[in-house]
Amino acid sequence: CAEAAGARDAALARARSLREDLDAARRARTRAGDEVGRLTAEMASVQAAVARARARWGDHVPGGPAQEETDDAALTERRETSALWADEEFAAARTELFLAALALHKTLIAAEAGTFERNLGALIDMLSAPGLGCPPAEVTLAAWQSLFLVVPVVAVAFASVGSLFAGLGRGSVGWLLAERAGQVPPQQVLGALWRAERAVLAGDPLQAMPAGPLPWRGQRALASALEVDEEWAPARSCAQRVADRLARYGTWLPVEAPDGSGRLWVGTPLRVHRRSDRPIADACNEIAYDGLLTCGTPEREAFPGTDAWYDVGPGAAGEVLLSVLTSLRAAGVPAAEVRVVSPFRAVAAAAARVYGAVFGEVSAEELRTRVGAVEAVRAGDVVILVLGGDAGRPDARAAVSRSPNLLNSAIGRARRRLYVIGDRAAWAGQPYFEVLARRLADAEPARCSGGFESPGSLAG
Repeated sequence: CAEAAGARDAALARARSLREDLDAARRARTRAGDEVGRLTAEMASVQAAVARARARWGDHVPGGPAQEETDDAALTERRETSALWADEEFAAARTELFLAALALHKTLIAAEAGTFERNLGALIDMLSAPGLGCPPAEVTLAAWQSLFLVVPVVAVAFASVGSLFAGLGRGSVGWLLAERAGQVPPQQVLGALWRAERAVLAGDPLQAMPAGPLPWRGQRALASALEVDEEWAPARSCAQRVADRLARYGTWLPVEAPDGSGRLWVGTPLRVHRRSDRPIADACNEIAYDGLLTCGTPEREAFPGTDAWYDVGPGAAGEVLLSVLTSLRAAGVPAAEVRVVSPFRAVAAAAARVYGAVFGEVSAEELRTRVGAVEAVRAGDVVILVLGGDAGRPDARAAVSRSPNLLNSAIGRARRRLYVIGDRAAWAGQPYFEVLARRLADAEPARCSGGFESPGSLAG
């Protein structure tokens, strides 16, 4: 009997506990319902404000796609290619403000003409005779501030910051706006950052880095001796990557990173590609950006030829390059818009001779900016990527395809047309190059005539 009474008491206690839990759940549901009602009313107010903004500014108001709609490429493209807030009213007001600021500067300069003349004269003396030493810091600062008031933006290479601004101290420059920060070693920006109060670094960390004065073997030796991770070596990092590490907002890209993690953090990514025609932009997107990019290139008039891969070995690459360049010249494509790049310096040097044979009017200086290593050549309408490489040295191909940077840089320099010359079977098995091999059709080059000397091998 005592056992039954104990079981009854336990059951009653359990029932009371369940009733209390039920009452608590009902109260929580009521509170949740009240919160839903409050948020719904708040949402209605916000939606009304958005509707009023859209009625006034149209597509310049940012919107969508919602998280569940982000797989819709059309919605994403519409959002990324819209000029947010930049309607005519806003743009006009911004222009008026800028002009008013210039007028204010002009008034001040005219009112204090004597002071500005002396300060600018002192600056000219400092720049024209650096060997005389730096004047007092306050004099140097006043001279530069006078120039910045007259000329608000001064362009300077990172390598020249230390000598040009030698007398300026920490935080003496208002803003540092650094372009191509993805192609600058982080060590080169230290002096400029130290002198700036604020900085904006813009660049692509997935571009090829310029070759430094110290070979990679020497950089590795120094990193080992100083017990520094190789990811901080100039050949493995860039200023943009260091800046991105501090960015709160961004995304991860599944590409080879200097730290070996297989993913790269990109801060506040700019997603619209506006340089290349869509087939080239789409190839870059797949090779390096995991589909993150949106093609914003406007429609353009037709361009001669078709993107193609010329599947030949190194021994025939020179003749094919000669044929392609001759065809481009015959089609009326100016030499100023034709680029030839290669991951191998020996191949690039041989290609320069072929280029000079076809475009004989090009000067030596122009030739250096149009034919060479990928990182040394700027964008053009046509890019011819000559792969070359010794078929017996797969290690050379593996080094080139270690990351997407070099290939992404090479094809991203093409605005209208891309040609690849190389052994498709040898390169299609390499990371990133397999995307290009899949996207480009085979082409048969026409044989050249016209008395050109045979260019020989571009094996590298």
